[in-house]
Amino acid sequence: MEVVRRRLTHGGLAAGRSPSESAWTELALDPGTLTICFARRMAAHKRASLLLEQPDRLRALVAERPVQFVFAGKAHPGDDAGKETIRSLVAFASEPAMRGRFVFVEDYDMALARAMVQGADVWLNTPLHPLEASGTSGMKAALNGALNLSVLDGWWAEGFDIGSRPDVVPNGWAIAATRANGGGDADPARRSRLDCDALYELIENQVLDLWSQTAPRRGRRPWWEWVRRSLTTLGPLVDAHRMVRQYTEGVYAPAVATSAALNADGHAGARRLAAFRRRVVANWDDVRIASVEVDETTGDLGSTRSVSASVMLGRLDVDDVEVQLLVGHLGPGGGLVDPEVTTMSAASGPDGPERNVTYSGSARLSVPGRMGLTVRVLPSEPLLHTQVDLGLVTWAD
Repeated sequence: MEVVRRRLTHGGLAAGRSPSESAWTELALDPGTLTICFARRMAAHKRASLLLEQPDRLRALVAERPVQFVFAGKAHPGDDAGKETIRSLVAFASEPAMRGRFVFVEDYDMALARAMVQGADVWLNTPLHPLEASGTSGMKAALNGALNLSVLDGWWAEGFDIGSRPDVVPNGWAIAATRANGGGDADPARRSRLDCDALYELIENQVLDLWSQTAPRRGRRPWWEWVRRSLTTLGPLVDAHRMVRQYTEGVYAPAVATSAALNADGHAGARRLAAFRRRVVANWDDVRIASVEVDETTGDLGSTRSVSASVMLGRLDVDDVEVQLLVGHLGPGGGLVDPEVTTMSAASGPDGPERNVTYSGSARLSVPGRMGLTVRVLPSEPLLHTQVDLGLVTWAD
């Protein structure tokens, strides 16, 4: 907080204010009050001013509850929307009633970022779903003991409930209004209203309630149980060693092995892959899924249903393709949500001039509610980096 106070004082003097006009900065922020921080690039999709969509509610929250907000960030010189976001935050922070409880710190840099991730109790992130690439500031805050309060996007979509069990506390809070409504509303203003309501509900009824709990639980304040849980589960997730190991095992080592296979025996593997690519690309238009048959009767959770698919391969062979069965819960738009993918087996064929092959598989009823399935065909060659390298896939109608 001393860093923020110094920045506020120097910013006021640089703007031409007298020392008496900047005297309030010496008492800005209270170490015993819940501190929610937001600091990052001020791009429009990050919605730094989401809280300001309900300014009266924010004023009441700051006046009546033990909470304070610290904002910081810079906009790209050509980003007028980002500049307007900063202007609105500065204007709100300049209101006399907000002084010391809602502040915007100018001249955002690495030193300020370091102080904020170390001093925050809660790290706020409000991007417009699904535009968040990663959210590295939230990772840094988690490693410094802050709890994350974020839209379920970027890394938080994984980190929010990683390792969750009914008998443990969560890793933080998820602003899940638009995701719960499908996350695909074409009206950004409506999505922001939903997320704003959800954000205030979380701060007012969950974050502050947890912060205010003083009754010991097994000798510990509940807030610190959440912090310990966050450090324990999120620390290994965002650790650089995990990242390097995952890249090594999942990308670098396989790439080295593939390179060796392609170049061995006078580049025999490369010639084989090139021939496969020419053959598959030339004949893929003849690949069709003629029919899919499944028992659609209602079943108990955990039971299975047999599925068969008739696939026309044309001039391709059974070994040239992989037929996959996708099974999952049906979402609001009728699409499959997080489907399970299994490989179907060739049961008979190829038969006839179109070389029909019958494939079989089992659909597991893994979640309650309405479930659906579909079948797709992809190229199959061990030397392909991934099955989508050729950009070819055939789906069942």
